[in-house]
Amino acid sequence: MPRIPDQLLNSVVYLFQDETHALSAEGAGGTGFLIDYRGEDGDLWTYVVSNIHVVGSGCTTLRINTKDGGVEALEVSGWVDHPDADDVSVAPIFLEEPSGWAVEPLSWEDFCPTPERFEELNVGVGSTGVDPLVEAARADTDGAVLAAE
Repeated sequence: MPRIPDQLLNSVVYLFQDETHALSAEGAGGTGFLIDYRGEDGDLWTYVVSNIHVVGSGCTTLRINTKDGGVEALEVSGWVDHPDADDVSVAPIFLEEPSGWAVEPLSWEDFCPTPERFEELNVGVGSTGVDPLVEAARADTDGAVLAAE
């Protein structure tokens, strides 16, 4: 199994119900990740992305690892749920530069495909979404499952 890239791992935050639970890492919580988005005006905005079921259960305080091995808690408000009831909720956060956080937001441009990239990948509404390797495996006459190396 391939290793998850550090850039993805380093974007993860944990969500808890309050600062006390976040700092002690006790109680139920959830996960999310940070992403940077550059607006049309050129300003850079940072958002935390999690799930509606996490935020809806009251877990809106981030536990953030710091570069010195400690942790910080940040209460986040302004959550916006996905309008189609997909299990995604997003809220803006405001980072001071330079941040002492060990977490690094993902770049929207690096991790969110453009329409051109979706077309190149052959995914999306109306696409076959069929990977040529999968198609070749289906065509295998003995019915064996082929594994890609």
